[in-house]
Amino acid sequence: MVRFKVFIWSRIFPINLVKRYGEFVVLTGGTDGIGFGLAKQFAKLGHSLVLVGRNPEKLEKTKETIETLLKPGKSVITIVADLSNLDSLTCQKMENSLYEIRDKIGLLVNNAGVFYERPDVFLKIAENDVDNIVKVNVAAVLKMTKIVLPFLVSNKRGIVVNVGSLAAINPTPLFNVYTASKKFLEYFTSALEYEYKNDKVEVQLLQPGIVLTRLADWSKYKPSSLVCPTPDTYAISAIATIGRSNHTTGYWMHGVMTLIISSIPAPLLNFMQDKAFRHFRI
Repeated sequence: MVRFKVFIWSRIFPINLVKRYGEFVVLTGGTDGIGFGLAKQFAKLGHSLVLVGRNPEKLEKTKETIETLLKPGKSVITIVADLSNLDSLTCQKMENSLYEIRDKIGLLVNNAGVFYERPDVFLKIAENDVDNIVKVNVAAVLKMTKIVLPFLVSNKRGIVVNVGSLAAINPTPLFNVYTASKKFLEYFTSALEYEYKNDKVEVQLLQPGIVLTRLADWSKYKPSSLVCPTPDTYAISAIATIGRSNHTTGYWMHGVMTLIISSIPAPLLNFMQDKAFRHFRI
């Protein structure tokens, strides 16, 4: 039951994240999927946002949508940056862009992530897909944290939220590189939480299951369901858990799935997952 208390108390006694952490949310991958759902919900809750993405047109369109949801006096800033190619110059430009609002930054949400076209065995995954997963799911998280964390430490408050995956709770066949990248996030998040707790900076891992986004285009979960929520449904639930747990799925049914998966012996689970995902192979 401990796992589910967070979903109950978060709805009964919601936390004012603006008051607790600060006005601005720096969010990667906010133009679609879970990130877009998070952006809309943060805006409704009274935050200003910094949206980081590589597509100027999508960023502008997203900005226009989010601006209709903002509370008076709040704003949206967009930063064009390719997370699969964050060189030192790009990182310095981002840091410079954030410097003027450094005192108001309260949350960093490392949400951006990539997957391959569909689950498959390692040797059949395109080299470019492998490179992108490492660059976006791992390297970009490190670099974004390097940019934003110093501001949170200086402010003596704030939270870093890393979006992982339920698939990483065990070595998942046919998800190989993807789940490994998300397992990295789990370890990194835990270490970061310990290192910066004395600086009053919190660090949280979200581990969603399948959400109805482009990353799940290969799956059979269409339309949305109790097991596979829409990005908006997931975002409302996940944001409510921020500040209440350092490690959560963000959505109660994904918590149920975690308990079920964790209770199955690894050899049997691997066999079941292989059978379940094999028909999606190229």
